[in-house]
Amino acid sequence: MIFSRFHRLPLKRKLVPVVLVFSCICIVSILLNLLVINIQSTVRAFVVAEGLWSKSEHDATLQLQLYGRTRDPVYFANFQQAMAGPLAYRDAHLELLKHDYDPAKVRAGLIVGGTDVDDIAGLIRLFRCCSRWGAFHRANVAWFKGDQFLSRLQDLARALHTEITQPSPSPQNIAALLQEVDSASKWVRPYADEFTRAFSEGERALLQWLRFLTIAVVSLLILSGLYMTLRILRGVRQSEEQYRVLFNTANDAVFVFERSTGKILEANHGAEGLARTSVEVLLSKRYQDYFPEVGTPGAGVDYLLGNHQATMRVDGLAIPVEIGGSMTHLGKSVVYLAIVRDISQRIKSDAALRVAANAIANMAEGLVIADADHRVISVNPAFTAITGFSVQEVMQQPLHFLMFRYRDATFYNAIIDLVVRTGKWQGELYHQRKNGEVFPAQISISAVFDENNKVLQFVKVFNDISKNKEYEIRLQHLSLYDTLTQLPNRATFHERAQKVVEKAATDNSKLALLYIDLDGFKMVNETYGHAAGDYLLQAVASRLQKCLSAQALIGRLGGDEFAALLANIVDEQEVQQLAGRLLQVMAENISFSGQELSIFASIGVSFFPRDAGSLQALLTNADTAMHEAKRRGRNNVQVFNPDMTINMASRLQMSRFLRQAIENHEFELYYQPCIAMKSTHMASVEALLRWHQPELGDIAPDIFIPIAEEVGLISSITEWVLNAACRQGMRWIAEGLEPIQIAVNISPASFWDTQLPGNIGRILAQTGYPAARLCLEITETALRNQERSKQMLYELNAMGMQLAIDDFGVGYSSLNYLKHFPVNYLKIDRSFVARIVQDQNDAAIARAIIALAKSLDLAVIAEGVETAEQGAFLRAEGCDEAQGYFYGRPMPAAKLATLMRHEVVLNDA
Repeated sequence: MIFSRFHRLPLKRKLVPVVLVFSCICIVSILLNLLVINIQSTVRAFVVAEGLWSKSEHDATLQLQLYGRTRDPVYFANFQQAMAGPLAYRDAHLELLKHDYDPAKVRAGLIVGGTDVDDIAGLIRLFRCCSRWGAFHRANVAWFKGDQFLSRLQDLARALHTEITQPSPSPQNIAALLQEVDSASKWVRPYADEFTRAFSEGERALLQWLRFLTIAVVSLLILSGLYMTLRILRGVRQSEEQYRVLFNTANDAVFVFERSTGKILEANHGAEGLARTSVEVLLSKRYQDYFPEVGTPGAGVDYLLGNHQATMRVDGLAIPVEIGGSMTHLGKSVVYLAIVRDISQRIKSDAALRVAANAIANMAEGLVIADADHRVISVNPAFTAITGFSVQEVMQQPLHFLMFRYRDATFYNAIIDLVVRTGKWQGELYHQRKNGEVFPAQISISAVFDENNKVLQFVKVFNDISKNKEYEIRLQHLSLYDTLTQLPNRATFHERAQKVVEKAATDNSKLALLYIDLDGFKMVNETYGHAAGDYLLQAVASRLQKCLSAQALIGRLGGDEFAALLANIVDEQEVQQLAGRLLQVMAENISFSGQELSIFASIGVSFFPRDAGSLQALLTNADTAMHEAKRRGRNNVQVFNPDMTINMASRLQMSRFLRQAIENHEFELYYQPCIAMKSTHMASVEALLRWHQPELGDIAPDIFIPIAEEVGLISSITEWVLNAACRQGMRWIAEGLEPIQIAVNISPASFWDTQLPGNIGRILAQTGYPAARLCLEITETALRNQERSKQMLYELNAMGMQLAIDDFGVGYSSLNYLKHFPVNYLKIDRSFVARIVQDQNDAAIARAIIALAKSLDLAVIAEGVETAEQGAFLRAEGCDEAQGYFYGRPMPAAKLATLMRHEVVLNDA
């Protein structure tokens, strides 16, 4: 690799390493010789210093001996002065032995010892580098032994000085000490000689090693220089050969011509093909013969330099070419090198590519082009618009980098293998935008092959199909779920419930089905509008989901009907308790547009497999139980039992008979008189509906009225009653009787019918009966919504009719409506009158109702008076009117007319 790059360098650049090698030879030789000289100088300095140390040690020993013999202090002072140099060298030696020595201490010790300042640095390096090497190590050991002599000599000197300075020194001790001094001096001489020999050997070995190193390095550098020179010469020859091969084998035409004359000096085979002639002919022509744009010889220099397009004239034809021109020197001549390429085909291809590029730039689909290694090399604008990535961010990214992160490499490699084998792949995958958003994409990946069927590029086209997927999901959701409550619709509930039932049959487990129907939902729709009804249904769905477990399957079957399937039931009693809690939750008020809405529900429960062995039977039985709950007053829970099926059949038959009763005029009105308590004369009558069915006989109102409300016939029956009562009143007037007030009961379902005022107005107009003589009795339960009730009551009152609150005290708990509603009468419920004499609580309630009515300027009517005592109590308390069996049972219109005609006083107590 290195030599291949070396061959590509220009000749001048190739010679630079050779020059550097020979320069290094000189520099290394000089440096090594200087090192040898420095070492020799250092060694000489060390030898000189060693001589000084030896002389100082010898002088110190001599002065100490003279001091012992003469006891003259001058000799002791001379001893200490002679020891200063060796001790300083010893301290320097000991400091050098340390790993982190102090150069300042070493330098100070060597200077005191007499070492030349210029040799100190070399001496330190020599000791630090070579003290553990061969002969130098032996010299260092001998030096260390000599240092021990200095310590011993100091100890002897101190002992001798101490002995001499005593008042009576001992000659024997002095002689013994001098003998030890002499012995120590003799002991150290072999180590001094060993130091000198070892150090000399070390010096010779080091110098020999340095000379060998010098010769080796210089030789290596010389060989390297020679090798490089040979490589350069060989490279020059190869370059010439390569140039000739490249020149003649180049696909483009190459012309070399003189600057001054334009004469073609050289041309390759490509020039032959382009000019459609031989090289020999070309060499006889000028460059201007083919390129007239160049002009006269010597001109057009700027035109030739650089790259440009031109027109080449060959045999009268104009060929578009691309020229790359440069100027160089050939000897002393200035020549031009022109590389000419025919671009006719490229111009055609460029035009086609421009069309393709324009199509790619404007296509709505994202386009990614990757190389054979799956690295992105190009994308179109649609790619950036769809993904959010810029062109720079995706260059050289792997082709699958957009794939959603949960797709592994194995999946991607399988796709690429299929593309390589078949040429393309299509499918849908999830991709990821720059912001992390995941979106579905329709993808097509194809491969571009060369003539050897080798993959050159991969082309990926994709389109964001999020909208299509959302539309599909939306359609699927709409087909499976209720659009309002987002609960499973009837079909989805049946499908999923069927699977739950099948699993329960396999596992021998129990299920419970709750069939839930809202009470009075139609009234809410008609009163507040469908927006309120929709909001109410959504609130009910939310409460069902919160109240029931997450495992419960909940669905909206349609209208105001819901169903919930509970799996793995253990205790049926717990299911009933759960349904009871559900009723409490459902009864909580719901706020909508400033209004407080309330709704109740009737729930029917059936169990699998106790009550049914299939889903359809389970639903049917739960529905039957739900209708039983409605029949029993609504807002309660009923568990299915087989008797309900019979009752349901009876109710179905009853509803059929009711429809026939309206058509066949089977209904009849009875009238019960209501007396004025002060005069005991008849004050008004209450119209009571009776039904004699041909097959079943007489049917009580408390049996058929709930069924009529349930099947939606109550409004028609109410309209019939009003029409019949008004016509009867007009007949009584026609018979010459005084007009009497007729009271008609209005059920809650009829009261909430927005068409009620219009129907009554139409009846009054048709019959001619005075509106002031018609009293409408409305139960408290129909007044739950004060605003809507107030509006309806004022509308009815404006028509001139009397209004009475029926069954007062047992229904709506708020008394606020009494001061705002335009009512005329309060009717005390019969449940308070029945024990009014015996029960003080009932008596207190009756008194309170009468007092309340009087304070609000309302008339009071008592129902269900059965005895004289009850009548006497009510008269005494100030009750205005009363009705009951004591005053008269309900009777046909003819019988009542007789009583009215003869002005019969009823039970004057």
